[in-house]
Amino acid sequence: MAAFPDFIASLDADPLRRGKQFEVFVKWFLQHDPGWATQVDQVWLWHEYPGRWGVDCGIDLVFRHKSGETWAVQAKCYAAHHDITKHDVDKFLSESNRAGIAKRLLIATTDRMGANARQVCDAQDKPVVRYLLAHFEGANVDYPASMAELPVAARKAKPQPREHQAEAIAAVAAAFGTADRGQLIMACGTGKTFTTLWIKERLASASTLVLLPSLGLLAQTLHEWTLAANEPFEVLCVCSDDTVAKRGGDEAVHSVADVAFPVTSATGDIREFLLRPGPKVVFSTYQSSPLIAQVQLDAAVPPFDLAIADEAHRCAGKAGSDFSAVLDARRIRAAKRLFATATPRTYSTSVKKAAGERGTDMVGMDDPAVFGHVAYALPFGEAIR
Repeated sequence: MAAFPDFIASLDADPLRRGKQFEVFVKWFLQHDPGWATQVDQVWLWHEYPGRWGVDCGIDLVFRHKSGETWAVQAKCYAAHHDITKHDVDKFLSESNRAGIAKRLLIATTDRMGANARQVCDAQDKPVVRYLLAHFEGANVDYPASMAELPVAARKAKPQPREHQAEAIAAVAAAFGTADRGQLIMACGTGKTFTTLWIKERLASASTLVLLPSLGLLAQTLHEWTLAANEPFEVLCVCSDDTVAKRGGDEAVHSVADVAFPVTSATGDIREFLLRPGPKVVFSTYQSSPLIAQVQLDAAVPPFDLAIADEAHRCAGKAGSDFSAVLDARRIRAAKRLFATATPRTYSTSVKKAAGERGTDMVGMDDPAVFGHVAYALPFGEAIR
């Protein structure tokens, strides 16, 4: 196995043959990367695609999404220092802007993209998802040393629960035997994200909502869940804004266009996804939770089996905000709610009183009627021992 740059360096020196090899690799990648495998039903090289309309149309691959949508793919093996230009994408965008193509995927081996190329991609009516060098380097895939080894390449080994994670899974499952709300307190670096996945699997949740405070954390959580999942599930990512502003200690602002997987803000897409049969997970920013609530006003849309509020201390504070929507069973319908954080947030009696005098209700994680009781706690002091 090899690092991604080493695999790329092993490809043919001839640009034409190198490009064709990369297209074959991309076909394999879309089928074997844990994240894309949750999305892709069937994939064709352009010359294999039954619906192709020409020999060289600037489209390198086509895949059928598990939703039934057809996606066009441009796959370009550029040098890492290459700047993607508007000229590089114009033909692809023009040819794929036709009936029957729902979305586009631009795959390239560089992270550099000129302002004009970004602008024309962002302005498209049909979304253009970008999967670039940094995404490949962070993918949960063991890359082959050469094309000859492609048939034996595979995804990275799945992590397994450590002792404290197994204890947390068992404790939360036991707590949910008699309660519909509970808290998971785990210090940073102790594997809280993997633990929430394994709790979902232990509870056999067929329909799960995962709420996160930023697009960056959403992408990271999706990345980790698809790596460690023992059971397949379909994915929908929901974000209502082009960007989610940096808040508190979060990472830098992320654009929807730079998330490596499709993101929607259309309530019709959310409704259709939730009505589909089979195991499913909605990953959403807290800011988008009103969209989930809006869809669930329709009684035909079933409740979630499990709602997981990650970085759940964000839900504490002023009642009625987007971050607190998951606290209200009338807004977000779910059979069980898990509030996971490293830093539970509480408020003193004096703070609550002062807020009440201003007409504001403050809710803290020490209120079991709202957040449930702590099912498992691994605080910082215990974690470092």
